[in-house]
Formats: sequence, structure tokens, C-alpha cells
Amino acid sequence: MFFMFLVVKTNWKRECRLDSKWEFTQFQLLNFSESDILSSLTESHMIGFGGSGKVYRVVLNRWGKVVAVKKTRNIKKLDKKVEMEFRVEVQILGAIRHSNIVKLLCYISIHHDVLDWPKQLQIAVGTARGLCYMHHECSPAIIHRDMKSSNILSDSSFNAKVADFGVAKMVVKHGETNTMSVVAGSVGYLAPEYAHTTRVNEKIDVYSFGVVILELVTGREANNNGDEDTCFAEWAWCHVQDGNPLVDALDEEVKEPCYLDEMTCVFNLGIICMSTFPLTRPNMKVVLQILLSCYSHRLELGDKIDGSENAGVPLLKNSRRERLLDNEDNSLVSKV
Repeated sequence: MFFMFLVVKTNWKRECRLDSKWEFTQFQLLNFSESDILSSLTESHMIGFGGSGKVYRVVLNRWGKVVAVKKTRNIKKLDKKVEMEFRVEVQILGAIRHSNIVKLLCYISIHHDVLDWPKQLQIAVGTARGLCYMHHECSPAIIHRDMKSSNILSDSSFNAKVADFGVAKMVVKHGETNTMSVVAGSVGYLAPEYAHTTRVNEKIDVYSFGVVILELVTGREANNNGDEDTCFAEWAWCHVQDGNPLVDALDEEVKEPCYLDEMTCVFNLGIICMSTFPLTRPNMKVVLQILLSCYSHRLELGDKIDGSENAGVPLLKNSRRERLLDNEDNSLVSKV
């Protein structure tokens, strides 16, 4: 069996399409392309996994050759020691040949450039629109229960698509608290009341969305500092309470002087969404309004608040259209 590496390096969690531009590094003359490999990387072909990724058995049908493909996790998530081990392995196997040593055929990689701030904000707004539709325009309302960055996909135009409704919950009465038999969701994104009491309403999605937008604006990951459900929230709150400049918390890779006001606005919104008490969190209508106000000068997006071609069509019985912002919520918008 021959051996090859596949590496995906990305800075935004979204699916890699087969028509993406891959870098194909060959260590010997090959009679297949990267597309012959990528189409077979499915769970049914997985034969092993480890700390740095998964291994797949791939049959190249045109030649009957069987190869093993090691697909690494996102290198940004690997610590320096693991990344160094990976690079040493590629370097050594690519340079040696022996009948009793696995033969490295090639190295396939892709790199998605860091999304600039306008695209990230566009994704945040699209996600907020999706949650707003679920919470306020569907009857009964729908709680996602597992809102996290990896459950937000985007198309080629960076329009957000909320995905993975496997643990979603329909709420009989809007705003009413329901008790679940088990906790569903992901570490780092769980609202404290949900993790401790299993009681849920729409505000648990608001909390999780607050985590997501803080991830966007800071470049940090919610669960990379330990296994505490609220560790990311605690870090953000401590940064504010200690009097540190908000600009110091923003993502160095995307922050530019022209974006600082918008990024600071989104940071503050994330803090509000992650309030410990559900009643003090805004609803998704307010969250959407605040996001849009962060860049009110971008009329091409602001004009699509209602009635856009991307607006959701009610799919559930008795679905209703509501105004974007209730009069009683105006005070909260003005405070951000």
C-alpha cells in the first residue's frame, strides 16, 4: 500500500469543495490527480485515526492501485510540537526509498486565506438573520441548541447557512422555558443555565451566537483554553473588567483602523449576548439590528433587512412575519 498526505489549512470553518485550488506536491511521477483522491475521503473509507488526523483507504479504480491517505486536522489547531512532527515526517518520507518503508507519493494541501472583516461581518449578519427567522418567524419557534462556528457554512458569496439541526427543539410557546432530558451542544458554546439545569429557551442560542461573534472578532477559539463551558466568556469579561483596551482583544490578522469601530461594536454585542442571566440577553431581532447598525453605512446589506431575495420563506404552519425590532427593545440598541 502506498501512502500520501492530505492537509487542509483554513481559517474559517466551511466545507472545502472539490473545485478548490489544491497544491499538489509529487515526490515521484504519478498517473492520478488530486480529484481522484478527494472524492474518496468519506467515513466509509476511513481505516484509522489519531491525534493529528484520520487515515483513509482509497482505491484508484482506473488502475486498481490502493493508497493510504492521511488527512490532518487544521494545522492552526495543532500545537507546535505536533506540527513539527508532521513536517519532519513529510520531509523524511519524501526523501527516502526502501521496500520495507512506507512510500510517500505526494502531498496535497489547500489554504483558505483569512477572511477580511467585511466578509466576517457579512457571515455574522447572515447567521443572525437565520436565527431571527427560527426564533421569531416560525410557529412554533425553533431553538438550534448547538449553535457554533463549525455549524455555520457559507456559499461562494459568503452568505451564511445555518446547518446541523440534529438536536434542534421546537418551542410550543415563544419565550417559554422547556426542560430537556439531556444536554445537547458543544463545550465552549453552552449557556450556563442550560449546562447546569437543562432548561432551554431561545436565549441559549443567543448566548452561543455571542460566543461565535466573539470568535470572529478576536480570532480565538471558544474551547481552546480548557474544558470549562464558560471559559471563553470569562476571558472576555475579565478583559473588559480589568480595564484593558478593547482593541487589544481584536484579531490582529483582520483589524485595520477603518474597521475598529465595527469590530468594537461586535465585541460589545458578544459580551451582552453572553450575559450570565438569560433575561438580560437581547433577543435575536435586537441582535440583528445591532449588527446592522455596526455598519449602517453599508447600505447594500442594510437594505435587505426585510423582503430580500435571501429572506426565509415560512415553512411551518402559522409562521408569521414580524417587524425587525419591537418598540420596547429600542433602549437596548441605543446602549451598544
